[in-house]
Amino acid sequence: MNQLKSNGINGLMVKLTDGTTYLNPKSGNQVGNGLKVFKTVGLYHYYQGSPTAEANYFIKWVKAFGMDASTPLAIDVEDPSLYGDITSQINTFLSIVKANGYKCRVVYGSASWFNSKKINYARLSDKNIWVASYGSSQPGVDRTNSWQFTDNYKGLHVDASYDFDGTLTGERFTSIVQPAKPAAKAVPFVTDGRLFYSETGVNAYHDKELSSQRRVRWGKGSYFYGSTVKVGNRYRIKTAVGYVSAYKDWVKKVE
Repeated sequence: MNQLKSNGINGLMVKLTDGTTYLNPKSGNQVGNGLKVFKTVGLYHYYQGSPTAEANYFIKWVKAFGMDASTPLAIDVEDPSLYGDITSQINTFLSIVKANGYKCRVVYGSASWFNSKKINYARLSDKNIWVASYGSSQPGVDRTNSWQFTDNYKGLHVDASYDFDGTLTGERFTSIVQPAKPAAKAVPFVTDGRLFYSETGVNAYHDKELSSQRRVRWGKGSYFYGSTVKVGNRYRIKTAVGYVSAYKDWVKKVE
């Protein structure tokens, strides 16, 4: 991450999920290390064609990672198997992201998909677009907010983008006036305790970033002992055999 920053990169977008079952196994480590170096780390979901199920799956993991409402969240729309009214599907996905309180919502796609209206800009409910166009001097799409111009920035084997107006860093959205004295948002994690109950079934991990999964799992309805550990603005439960997410939808405090 420090090498990226020293080469002019000032933000990070991490692939979090894909479809309704895949979680990037490196995402915990990438987000954790990214937040040590960059002011902003955003997340994106690779879209496979089921807008409601995929948006809910994506948001479940966004919340599990403890990302706040200012986090840039993008839907990556490029899979060749997509069909039908893709723009309407995007809007359905984004409406769920919006309903969960996230204000920086971005649509990623190739210049050719925007220009052919596979992704119809005029019909997008959120007109924040991140355009991929390599080997050209400009993105080639009107009203582009961010332009991914290479997949091998300075030989580092990473994609890189120009963020024209602060969309990918979230800076463009921080100027939105918020109501005075907003109600405090409930912390979505169990923050203390010594005995816990598995609400849905949870996996154990070697590390507190939850980047390396162990072959240990507590099934739904299981009880286990541990202690809570704060990791940035998130919480984990440290057990005798590894770390568990303390996300309240998954675990409950017993005592």
